[in-house]
Amino acid sequence: MKLLLPLLALCFLPLIFGVHLKRSSSSTTTCCVTVYEDVGYKGANRQFCGNVGFLGDYGWNDRISSWKSNCSPRMYSDAYGKGAVIVKNEYKDLREPCMSFGRVNGVTQCVARWNDQISSIYF
Repeated sequence: MKLLLPLLALCFLPLIFGVHLKRSSSSTTTCCVTVYEDVGYKGANRQFCGNVGFLGDYGWNDRISSWKSNCSPRMYSDAYGKGAVIVKNEYKDLREPCMSFGRVNGVTQCVARWNDQISSIYF
């Protein structure tokens, strides 16, 4: 009986204080990404939570230079999930990763970088 009373109190705690307790096994996290116009997570920014088929609809087509996310979004070079893809939960400087390689004077090298090349986001 001494143990039953504290257990009942715990059951009614959310009702008494208006607290919603989450169980880790049933909780879900919404994937969101914050994109930045400049490298180093600087400049104009916007958060997207959910798929974005064409960033141009929000004024963000080919403007992203860095991003942070709570998951690993798929960032595409073309609208509606087409073209080259990069997957990572954050990038501080999109001038670094190479988007495509080509041969120049017989040497394979990076011919396109990801900076200002993202047109769609999918989670």
